[in-house]
Amino acid sequence: MATPLHVYLNDHRSGATMGTALSRKLRSRFEGTDRGPFFTQLAGDIEADADALSALMGSLQVRRNALKQASGWAAEKVSRLKLNRWFNGSERLTVLLEIEALALGVEGKLSLWRGLQAVADSRPELKAAPLDELAARAEEQRAGLEQERLREAEAVLRLS
Repeated sequence: MATPLHVYLNDHRSGATMGTALSRKLRSRFEGTDRGPFFTQLAGDIEADADALSALMGSLQVRRNALKQASGWAAEKVSRLKLNRWFNGSERLTVLLEIEALALGVEGKLSLWRGLQAVADSRPELKAAPLDELAARAEEQRAGLEQERLREAEAVLRLS
């Protein structure tokens, strides 16, 4: 029987699958532009965060739920229908929506790390995890994405 911690970690790992794919998409979109370095760094960090979560799950002997992983992958693919200029009429609006979706994912990841920090004193197996570092990196990602989101919103919504 899966414990609430196991379910919680698997749910966040599923979200990490989605976030990793979306960050790679944004990295490709901005490659070779002045925004490329930010999105390249962001995609690498998000991949590293997903790996850290997987490692934590391994150390806690949490079995990955293949169905949840597949659902995260599928959800990202389905989101491409909504986040598509053919459906919303604007390539720039698509970019804004992608950045906002990724920002929401980073916010969720920050909640994960902070939630684990809150129980680390009562769960000795969490003490070895670099939760402070992971939370700080999520805060940096959130701040960077907010700058990019506002930059895109200004360009897109001004055209309306």
